[in-house]
This record gives sequence, C-alpha cells and structure tokens, in this order.
Amino acid sequence: MDADNLLLDVKNITKKFPLSRSGPFEKKKYVNAVKDFSVSLKRKEIFGLVGESGCGKSTVARTIIRLYRPDAGKIIYDGTDITNMEERELRPFRKKMQMVFQNPYSSLNPRHTVKEIVTQPIMFHALAVSRREAEEKAMYYLDKVGVLSSQADRYPHQFSGGQRQRISIARALAVAPDFIIADEPVSALDVSIQAQILNLLLDLREEFSLSFMFIAHDLAVVRHVSDRVGIMYLGRLVEYGPYSNIFEDPLHPYTMTLLSAVPVLGKRTMDAVVLSDEVPNAPSEDFTGCVFAHRCGRHSGRCLNETPVLREHESGHFVACWRSEM
Repeated sequence: MDADNLLLDVKNITKKFPLSRSGPFEKKKYVNAVKDFSVSLKRKEIFGLVGESGCGKSTVARTIIRLYRPDAGKIIYDGTDITNMEERELRPFRKKMQMVFQNPYSSLNPRHTVKEIVTQPIMFHALAVSRREAEEKAMYYLDKVGVLSSQADRYPHQFSGGQRQRISIARALAVAPDFIIADEPVSALDVSIQAQILNLLLDLREEFSLSFMFIAHDLAVVRHVSDRVGIMYLGRLVEYGPYSNIFEDPLHPYTMTLLSAVPVLGKRTMDAVVLSDEVPNAPSEDFTGCVFAHRCGRHSGRCLNETPVLREHESGHFVACWRSEM
C-alpha cells in the first residue's frame, strides 16, 4: 500500500479483559476480546468489518480510536504512533478520529437541542472564535446531513431514528475528521431508512475526503458501501480482501456461512451452511487453535491445536485457515 496514501495502520493489536475471580487467592484470568488484529486504511477508503454480535468488532473500534488502550500491538495514525499516548497527547487526534455509535436513541444528550449537540464539539476543540461562529458551522453540517434549519432547536426525542442518526453523523463531521468509525450505524433502523443513511455516508466520503471503518453484522449492508471487507470471529480477523473477492471467492468456512444467508438478486443463493453448537465465549488468553474449529464441519486435528495465521491467497486477499492451504 502506498505509504503516502496510508491513513491508518493497525498492527497486531490485542485487548483483553479480566474474568471475575471465584476467590481472593485465585490468580486473575483474562479473555481475549481482540487478538492480533491488523488492518490498514487508505485515505477515502471504506473498510467493512463484519461478524456476529459479541465477536469483538466494537472493542476493535474503541481500541483503534484509543477509548481503550491496547494490551499489545501498535496503532499508527497518519504516520504517528498513538498506541500509548496519554490523554493530553491524544487530544489533537480526537478530532481527526470520530465515531458514530449504533444506537441513536442513547448516543445523543436528551437535554440539549440538536444545534447544541453539534455545536459543543466545535467549541471544545476551539474550531470557532465565537459561539455564533460555532453555531453557524453546526447549522452547516446539519444541512449537509439533511436536517432542516427549522428543526435545529428541537430535542432528540422529537426526531425519528433515521433523523437521529443523521444528527450523530453531523456531530462527527463538525470537527472536520479524516476518519470515522461507523459502529452498526443502520442496524437499529428500518430497512427503508438504511439505504438513505448508507448513501449519505458515500456522499460524505466524496465531499469531505473521509475514510471509514464500517462495522456491521449484515454482509448485504457492508457490500453496499465497502471497498474492502474483513470477517471477524471471536476476536480474530479470519479473512479480508477486496469486497469482490470476499463475495465471489470466499475462502474461510465462517465467511461461507455468513454469505449463505445473504440473498443476492438475480443469482442462485449459496446452499445454507448450518453451524454446529452455540456461539462460544471469548477465548482465554492462552487459547491455541482456530477459534472457529468447534463450529466448523471441515476442521481437522491441526485446527484444534495450531492457530492459523493470515496468509495471502492472492493479491490483497488474506485468510487464516489451515484448510485453505490444502
């Protein structure tokens, strides 16, 4: 990838959380919410991250923008290592990296008007010389996402879910970021509204030269917006590549499983792949083997005992699966 065009380079980040101890003398144990996760992102690129609920997608997002500190690995943003920066050092980067959260009903302060909600980050980051200028900028970004000026003095509860998500996007745009993580931004919305929000994000990418990480559990939604797609399972990236490779030539059994549930107009749907067992808990920090092995109908003894690493199958298309090497 062209270094001059590289905005984000995440290298093998791990984030673990402690388990509750059953007794005061028991050694503290950890689970890996995210393990050895790597991704790079070009300017104006949209990277889609897909996986079932609980697989670690949101933890990845919060770690990348340093709401969490990683336990291992590196996060390089626009050429600067932000992995272990303290909050004061991070402040200039906070406005460069923004996040749109899944639930527009809980992510907006119900006590503030939408104009106040979008004005506050502008004032906090000193992007205007006066309150009046900040409010004018807020109105500009609300207009960009399709919220009428006549609605700016209303409160969040007076808007629909789709309109609230537009307000959340305006709040993220207000500090002129380079990179936005959209964490399940349409999953709480009606299907008819989802397409409007997805098209809005694509338009904003072009107008403001934005890069996105778009997180979802629905591959059909990710296909609509993404340049490249990553598939995540239990804290690990198991496959990633250009969206055409992922959808036309999936290599990992988990990717095949997800795709078998996605109807495609004009094409024969893949035979449904039924997984065995329930979704397991996050693996312990000393886990070895493939995290998907116990639900995979194609696993071998090697899958249970050795952890597969991401290997390039063809240009830009990587998979972590022992079976793909056979």
